[in-house]
Order: sequence, then C-alpha cells, then structure tokens
Amino acid sequence: VNSKTYGMTNSVEATDCSSNEAKLQDEEPPWPSRFTSQLREGYKAHSLLISMVASIILAYVYPPLGAHYLHPKITSTWVSVMLMFIISGLCIKTEELSQAS
Repeated sequence: VNSKTYGMTNSVEATDCSSNEAKLQDEEPPWPSRFTSQLREGYKAHSLLISMVASIILAYVYPPLGAHYLHPKITSTWVSVMLMFIISGLCIKTEELSQAS
C-alpha cells in the first residue's frame, strides 16, 4: 500500500511544502491590494485636508447645493452650533466628567 494514498508524507515532501509556504508568504500582494491599502492609509493620515478639498470642489461644481438646498440661514446658525457642541461633548472622557462634579 502506498503511503501517499493515506495522506502520509515523508520528511522530504514535508520540508518542500514548508519552503513553498515560506515563499508564498514572502511574495508581495498583487498591486491592486497594495494600491488600495496605500490609499486607505493616505486618507487616514490626511482625511481633513482631503474632505476640505472635496467640499470646495463640490461647491465650485454645484453651487446651488449650498445656496438653496441646505437652507444656509438655518444650517449656518443652528445646526452647525449644535453639531459643534455634540462633537465636543462626545470627545470628553468620562473620567473628566466624574472629576468635574
């Protein structure tokens, strides 16, 4: 009976398999996955700048969005102030709140 039919391998084949696995781990991933991971890391590092540039471009391309649809008299006064207070409140640590009281 052949040992290979029962899933048994000799030590030479086992070392060849482990060296093949090491070679596969050392290879670089394909370029699309490298490119997307670099894009994600770049966006995480510069998200504020990218968002500001995107909003300026959007305002230049489609001005009625901010002038009519977002109701600037409401959003520039009430909504923006509420969002600032909510965001700053969410950034406060619970330990600081307990120490303040």
